[in-house]
Amino acid sequence: MSATPRVLVYADADAVAETTGARLLLAAADAVALRGRADIVLTGGTVGIELLRRAAASPLAGTVDWTSVHVWWGDERFAPTGHAD
Repeated sequence: MSATPRVLVYADADAVAETTGARLLLAAADAVALRGRADIVLTGGTVGIELLRRAAASPLAGTVDWTSVHVWWGDERFAPTGHAD
């Protein structure tokens, strides 16, 4: 990993979903090859859901050994105890 973070800017949410979906699949395949497993945390939201749709439809999805992928649900929102969300 680079010591200097890279900021990637995309034209719109569709470009973010398409590119990030492909990067997710490549990273998952690499993690399984290197460590024998991949852990993916899923969140909701418009872009997050579209990212998953794009990843599922990608030809790269076939490169991932899904039996070695562990999927976790996450929620990045912060809400006080008892809040409706």
